[in-house]
Amino acid sequence: MPNKPLKILVIDDDPTIATVLGRGLRRHQPTVETDPERAYRRLSDGEWFDVVVCDSRMPGRGGEQLLAASRAWPDPPIFVLMSGAEIIGDLAADVTLHKPFTVTRLLDLVAIVAHRRSCAITQPIAHVPPSSEQAP
Repeated sequence: MPNKPLKILVIDDDPTIATVLGRGLRRHQPTVETDPERAYRRLSDGEWFDVVVCDSRMPGRGGEQLLAASRAWPDPPIFVLMSGAEIIGDLAADVTLHKPFTVTRLLDLVAIVAHRRSCAITQPIAHVPPSSEQAP
């Protein structure tokens, strides 16, 4: 597990689950959202998180749409898709977890993904905003 606290966005429309995860992650910097639309705006607006932990099925925006919003970033956060259902449809997430799970298990898997990313031969190219100057 990294030595520094992680900025983690927890998204679950069930307030009890969202609160329990937020409390379990209190050694880090958790932000809890129970409204998937508000979470989507945060991600679309570019608010940075090291990790996003998201329920796969919610009213309105599902986990797949939130995953796509985070993947639009040049260096996307680790994305954990969780579900109480038996099958999670989107395997593009970095980690998939079936509820119930322990916070220790979640953090162990996040640490594995973070380590693999840090050791990867290819790294994301830094995002450079387009120049306001027009080419001739």
